[in-house]
Amino acid sequence: MWPLPKQDEVNDLMTWQHDAILFARRTWRSLAYALAALTPIALIINPSWDLALQIQIFFGSLLAFDLLLGLAARLTLSFVEKDKRP
Repeated sequence: MWPLPKQDEVNDLMTWQHDAILFARRTWRSLAYALAALTPIALIINPSWDLALQIQIFFGSLLAFDLLLGLAARLTLSFVEKDKRP
């Protein structure tokens, strides 16, 4: 059996993972905002219900992935001692 890591090492690792996940979430959300800004242009060029439905499904999946990243960030922070959280 492997020795358990020290709590300071766990704090450092989980804080680093938390920061990385938050960076990915901010980047993902910026991508979603940019695509949302381009959506009216796409619908003006090609107005169709099929395209609108595909865009709604796509944005739904973007928001679901954003929710998963938020939950992952919260989960990684739960492993860090309360007095050492960022």
